[in-house]
Amino acid sequence: MRKLLSCAALGLVLMACCAASRPYTIDDLLNLQEFNGVSIDPTERWLVIDTLKPRPQAGRYDYLQGPKAARGRPLLVDLAHPGSAEPFLPATEGMGYTPGPFSPDGARLAVYRHKDDLWELGVVTLATRQVRWMGVSPDIPLWGSGVQWRSNFELVLLGLAPGDLPAEIRRGRQAKHRLETGWAATAAGMSPSYTRVGSGRYAGDRDLPPPKSLLRINVLTGEAKSLASGQFKDIEISPGGRFAAAIEAGAPTQPDANHPPRMIDFEGRRTRLAIFDLSDGTATRPTPLEVLPSLLSWSTDNRLLIFTRADDQEWPDGQLQEFDARNGKLISLTSPRIRAEVTMPSRELGYSVVQAGWNGANAIALAREPGARRADWYALGPQHAINLTRSLPADPAAAAAAPDGLYVQSGDDVWRVRSGATARIGKSSRLMFTPRIDGGARAPLVNLTANAVWLQSSKSGSRSVRRLGDRKTLSLPPAAQEERPLVMTRHGAVSSTTNPHGVRTFAVTSQQGRAKILTLNPGLDGVQLPDRQPLKHKTGDGKTLTSWLYTPAGLKPGERAPLVVLTYPHVDQPEPPYAGLPSAASLMLSTNLFVASGYAVLDASYQRDPNSHDPGEGFTQALLDAADAAIATGKVDPDRMALAGHSFGAYATMLSVTRTTRFKAAVAAMGPSDLASFMMTPPPHYRSVPEDGMPPAFMFSWGETGQANLGVPPWEAPERYVRNSPVYQAGTVTTPILIVGADQEWGSVGQGEEMFSALWRQNKDAKLLTFWGETHVFESPANIRAYWAEMLAFLDPLIGPASRAGAASEANLNSQVLTQASTASRSNTSP
Repeated sequence: MRKLLSCAALGLVLMACCAASRPYTIDDLLNLQEFNGVSIDPTERWLVIDTLKPRPQAGRYDYLQGPKAARGRPLLVDLAHPGSAEPFLPATEGMGYTPGPFSPDGARLAVYRHKDDLWELGVVTLATRQVRWMGVSPDIPLWGSGVQWRSNFELVLLGLAPGDLPAEIRRGRQAKHRLETGWAATAAGMSPSYTRVGSGRYAGDRDLPPPKSLLRINVLTGEAKSLASGQFKDIEISPGGRFAAAIEAGAPTQPDANHPPRMIDFEGRRTRLAIFDLSDGTATRPTPLEVLPSLLSWSTDNRLLIFTRADDQEWPDGQLQEFDARNGKLISLTSPRIRAEVTMPSRELGYSVVQAGWNGANAIALAREPGARRADWYALGPQHAINLTRSLPADPAAAAAAPDGLYVQSGDDVWRVRSGATARIGKSSRLMFTPRIDGGARAPLVNLTANAVWLQSSKSGSRSVRRLGDRKTLSLPPAAQEERPLVMTRHGAVSSTTNPHGVRTFAVTSQQGRAKILTLNPGLDGVQLPDRQPLKHKTGDGKTLTSWLYTPAGLKPGERAPLVVLTYPHVDQPEPPYAGLPSAASLMLSTNLFVASGYAVLDASYQRDPNSHDPGEGFTQALLDAADAAIATGKVDPDRMALAGHSFGAYATMLSVTRTTRFKAAVAAMGPSDLASFMMTPPPHYRSVPEDGMPPAFMFSWGETGQANLGVPPWEAPERYVRNSPVYQAGTVTTPILIVGADQEWGSVGQGEEMFSALWRQNKDAKLLTFWGETHVFESPANIRAYWAEMLAFLDPLIGPASRAGAASEANLNSQVLTQASTASRSNTSP
């Protein structure tokens, strides 16, 4: 009887669960709360969790990257008494907040607010939550730092010209404004309207952006003092607060024709170094050489490590130098015998990195002797180079300096190097670095600050952590299997876990236990999840890849769903892709939204040969191999398959339908169809705002050495570009295709238009959607809804389940409204 009751109870629970589940909807996608990072104050009392409000709360959507800043909603936790994370800035409709750096004593936090044309610096006193707005607009460089604390009461920042916004926020809307004013000037006929850029001997014949001001601001009184004006890109304040190292953009230039450009060089200007004495504003420019943007490292006694090169050198041929701000001396720390290791973490972006810093009074760097098998950490001076890690059994990686020595990650162990001797002090341990948020992308590249580094060791049943140079150890419970560490503090570990529905929970784990502080997207717990399974399949050279198949829950035995294959030439996916979670902000191609619409989804893996200069080589066959593995499960219909891709996935989609007829439909959103013209057409922002940069740098970088990796420019191997460009193979296409573009897309909207025109010329089945005021990923909730309605209305008759009248009619209504508005506009115009 008890067993019967238990079974009945279990049945009721299962029925309740099933009844509670609901389909995933586009409202779930649009209303996601997103996690954007954490930061911790120097005293480790205050934790800031940076989150983004749901998209419909952005207020406006014509800033392209800007809505992210308008959606900012930072939350605060007092780690001395951890409770629920709470907003600490006033809620204002359409206003977003972005956290900046903490003051050295942890009492204050710099913040930025953004709404419409407002971008303003403020300072929050954390104990009282009071905020003072300073009336200045700081720059937030993509690469470096625009705001830093000089003391507990003074900020140093790069101030923008009145009415200006950081480039990442004003892109898009500014281009639209420039076009409007340009057209108006031409219409009036009283002033010329044009832009001007040059190359070769005319490289300097271009407009430059307005200068920025180097400002000091007293946060108690709000008094601001301007120290200098110039083309500043980055600042780094010395530990004592006396000096500021500033990276300046020099005169316009362009790369050597014999070397491919790098995406990071898109401004087309050399970087120079200036040192400012903040006590009196005097400036020193210690070297005419170009300075590597990724390295600005001050010692405690006002010596600065930089890496420089001559204008005709590549970065691997540069030199590590030390500038002593006390006496103005500049010395070299490298020689032909010992060279600092120059690496390129991202081939696509093309930025170079030198890992160097300070171990007490000694400059150290990851360097290599000629012919050496590996790079090691060296203590470097003008007359000496001492290999500190020669005896380590594995290649040395991350390093952290502490008062009692240099700590180095080597394999799975941590070693301490002191007085020429090495000792393993952490078996199966990791160095954990506290994130720094006041140095842009430069900050995390080289972090040798000991008080921000922790050592974690895992043992059966527990884990121990301690700060480097500190004897005190925290003994914590073992991490959960899905736990993601975020930051370590003296109060414990801050981490997050994400359940299968994508609900993300943040907690502080201390010796006393685990305290939950925040849950994002709890409503997703009620969403019905697709069934998910890994699929193993072979590549042409015999390697095994893992793709992932998602099918509607409750698919009956023998029932086969139509299949959408998501295409993107990325590497193997042995673990489930994040994009498969309901919390993934996959606005353009959402696995969960497709499945909720009755489709199975295959997230296909592909392993490209890194030495190949044909981006389309083998890709279509890899897609078909993955699709065959999905068909073999018996859950998908081999006669109802579609391809869908965004960005480089759109390129792969268009290329694949020129090489196979097995797919009955295809969707390609924002991808190149003609690789040569794609690389040589500027994005619309730079067409109207050329002072922001020279886009050929990052476009050619993308094509020659980056994602496309064609190896050479078009004029050196035109046949390679032709055979890898879908538009030149358009004669073989028989698959109906939906092509989607946007007028502010970083690749020209003409790419989709070229492919559509080629198909139109042949009377083939194709549709072209062009969205206005959007970029690579859509921001406007209305546009996102229309895009999905159009896509599902396109797929349903070709491969899908019974056509959803709501989706089809919404798509038709959108089209009718636009057409009617256009017709009305024309009817009010004189013939």
